[in-house]
Amino acid sequence: MFETHVAGQLIRWYANRGVRPMLYFYRDHHGHEVDFVVAQAEKLHLMEVKWSQRPSLNNPGFNELAR
Repeated sequence: MFETHVAGQLIRWYANRGVRPMLYFYRDHHGHEVDFVVAQAEKLHLMEVKWSQRPSLNNPGFNELAR
């Protein structure tokens, strides 16, 4: 549910700037995932969304996508 809210905010942010976002989700066959992959200016921006008091920067999905 929180991810849906963040997706809406991302879409709204881009729409307010007149840009249609290239917004994707990534999951490999091992189950590693990245919540949002935004393609912008020939770069990929990876976003993991968590509702947490102590977020972690360790995400196996980021490592797999970087390969």
